[in-house]
Amino acid sequence: MFQQKIEKGQIEGCPYVRFGRGTEKIVVFPLINDALFSASEVDWYFRNLFAGLSRDYRIDVISRKRNLSLGYSTQDMAADYARVFERANFGAAHVIGISLGGMVAQRFAHDYPHYVKRLVLVSSAQRMGPEGLNIARRWIPWTKKGMWREIYEETVRISFHKCYRFILPFAESVVASYLRKNVTTERANDFIIAGQAGVLHDSTDLLAKLSV
Repeated sequence: MFQQKIEKGQIEGCPYVRFGRGTEKIVVFPLINDALFSASEVDWYFRNLFAGLSRDYRIDVISRKRNLSLGYSTQDMAADYARVFERANFGAAHVIGISLGGMVAQRFAHDYPHYVKRLVLVSSAQRMGPEGLNIARRWIPWTKKGMWREIYEETVRISFHKCYRFILPFAESVVASYLRKNVTTERANDFIIAGQAGVLHDSTDLLAKLSV
């Protein structure tokens, strides 16, 4: 194993973590929980998640902007990422969008195709399906009421199911401890606004226009 150099910082108000030693660039748009803990705060998670790619690529995991205004859309988030790409002089990169990040990545690829070599969507679609909508309809009111226990218990059960059930108690404990210590009103608001952006997102008419 080689020792990875880790860089953390902020570009255009978006926290990021960078690692890997390749010349080709991968940029990751993270999932909705990014509102609660930014990429630079959980760099260990992303280093492990993308360990298999870090020998051949430089990987930037870039969080969404903090303190989002009411009504912020996935298109607004894509514009934020475009400003990051411009400021950091990234040029074109392979873009990986995870869950909500995948929805943002679809808008990004449509609106700013010169920045995208290849688009990879993970657990994402052109709009939320019935299950995703039901989760959002539960989580948004729960967030407003501060019902973090219900949110993290469901998050862990969605994320670690089937063959990973044995780590449920440990995962629940870690996530619960982190949320209790770190969730502020501002982060809760960002979580709500990000969830609403996901509910309203529909890129069905855009997909056929993507050429990356």
